[in-house]
Order: sequence, then C-alpha cells, then structure tokens
Amino acid sequence: LFDPVTTSRDRNTTSNFRLAIIESHLNSVRGLDIVGIAGVLDGDLKGIQATGIYSHIEGQVTGIVAAGIASHVVGEFRGVHLAGIANFNRDEFRGIQFAGVINFSSSGFKGLQWSSTLNMNDGPAVGWQLGSVANVANGHYVGLQTAGFYNFANLGLEGVQIGGMNWTRKLKGAQVGLLNLAGHARGVQLGIVNLAERHDGVPIGLVNLAENGHIDWLTWGSNYMGVETALRSRIGHWYSLLSVGGVYTPDTELSVVSLGWHYGYRFEFSRRLSLSVDAGYLHLIPEKDPALDGRLRPVAQGRAFLEFGLGRFVAIHAGVGGTVEWEAYESGAATDTDQLFFGGISLFRGAE
Repeated sequence: LFDPVTTSRDRNTTSNFRLAIIESHLNSVRGLDIVGIAGVLDGDLKGIQATGIYSHIEGQVTGIVAAGIASHVVGEFRGVHLAGIANFNRDEFRGIQFAGVINFSSSGFKGLQWSSTLNMNDGPAVGWQLGSVANVANGHYVGLQTAGFYNFANLGLEGVQIGGMNWTRKLKGAQVGLLNLAGHARGVQLGIVNLAERHDGVPIGLVNLAENGHIDWLTWGSNYMGVETALRSRIGHWYSLLSVGGVYTPDTELSVVSLGWHYGYRFEFSRRLSLSVDAGYLHLIPEKDPALDGRLRPVAQGRAFLEFGLGRFVAIHAGVGGTVEWEAYESGAATDTDQLFFGGISLFRGAE
C-alpha cells in the first residue's frame, strides 16, 4: 500500500517485481516496477518502471522509466526516460529523454533530449536536443540542436543549430535561423542576420557582420532601374547587398520603388582591382495608377562587375548582367528578359 505498510519493510531489498498502490521504497528492482504515485530506489533499476507521479532512482538505470509528472535519476542512465512534465539526470545517459516541459542532464549525455519546451545540459554532450522552445548546452556540444525559438551552446558546437535564434562561442558546422550569433565561426551561417566576432566560413544572409568583415556603401545607375543604393556587408570573399532604388523601368514606363538583395563572391586580383559575381532578387512596387498595371512584380538578376579602388575609402565599378521580370506574383505570369548595364561608386570600402 505504502511504506511501511508493505509486504517487505526492508528498504535494502532487491526485487524482480514491485507493485505499490501509493508509494514504495526499495533498494533495487530487476524486472517490472509499478507504483501508483511515487517510487524510490536507493540502488539500480534494470527493467521497466512506471509511476503515476514521481520516480527517484539513486543508482543506474538500464531500461525504461516512465513517470506521470517527474522523474529523477542520479546515476548513469541508459534507456528511455519519460515524464509528463520533467526529467532530471545527474550523470551521463545514453538513450532518450522525453518530457512534456523540461529535460535536464547535469554532466552531459549521448542520445536524444526531446521536450515540448526546454532541454538543458550542463556538461559536454553528443546527440540531439529537440525542443519546441529552447535548447541549452553549457558544455561543448557535438550533434544537432533544433528549437522553435533559441539554441545555446556555451563552450562550442560541432554540428548544426536550427532555430529562430542560435548562439555558440565556437562554431564548426552550421547555424540556420533568423538570427545567428557566434564567437569564432568556421562553417556556414544561414539566416536573416549573421553575427560573429570572427568568421572564417560562409555567411549567407541579408546582413552579415563580423569583426574581420567590412561594410561599405554602393550607389549605381543602370539601364533597367534608374538609380539604386545599397549597403554591402562583406566577410572574406563573400558579400551581401541590401538595396533600394527607383525612378523607372524602360519597358513599362512605370514609376517604381525597388527593394533588393544580392549575394555573391568577390575575386580579388590586387589590393585595388576585383571582380564580383552575384545573383539577386528585386521586389518592384509600381505607382498606383488605375490607368496602368500597377501590380507588385518580382525580378531575378545575375550580375558581374569590376571594381577599382581609387583610395582607401573610394572605388568605382561597372558591370553587366541580365534580368528576368515577372508581370505579377502569380503562377504562369508572363516574363520579360533584359540585358543589364550598370556603373557607380562605392564609399568606405574598407580596403586593407
């Protein structure tokens, strides 16, 4: 029924089967352990344990632990750890932790942490943290972190982070998210904004910033879009351009505003001369005139241009390319292809 109302009052007992209606306290179970509310083991579990509310095991586990609300394993854990709200493990485990709210491991794990809210690990770990809200790894992490909002690997990550926001002190692998933050990045950052203290990899985003990168300001005119101006964030040979432009398009004679993004690679022939090749996208916003077709339009561009530095802070550039413009954002919309010629100036180019 409950301790001490039990057929075995000796807490040092090891049993192959335990059945308790309310609560029970034994040393070890090797086999099947079923407790209605709370079960406590001072030793090990080898088998399957199911408790209605709470489970506490001081020793090691080889098997499956399932608790309605919370489960706490102190020793090394191998197997499956299930709880309606929270799982806690103080030693390395190999297997699966699944909880409705939170999983916590104090000294690292090798396996899978899966929760609807938060996974936390205090030591080095190898495996996969899968959390609907956040994953936190305080030690060096090797593997995969996926979260709807936030991934954190304090000492470093060798693997992949996928989430709304990702942060790690040292990156060897990839970060995929809206905002990616890294101390020293050696790998790929793919997101809206990528930030790093030092980046020795490939940043792919609308804005890429690092202490070993550069930001400059480009303005150019073209036969397609009258005038465009842009901020270019460059890390290594890779760069990203965010632009705004307008005046006219020659084929439609519509007054428009354009918002654009280009991503490319820069080949440096010398301190002054370079060749840049990029591909990009423009979003056209035509004037609102009932007599004209003022629908929003997407444009794809491919460009190549030479850039020559006139000094530390000024450079000129000229190039060619092509554009493909759709009449509207709809399947099967007619397209118009044009050659592209452009030239302009860049300021604050940050040449070393």
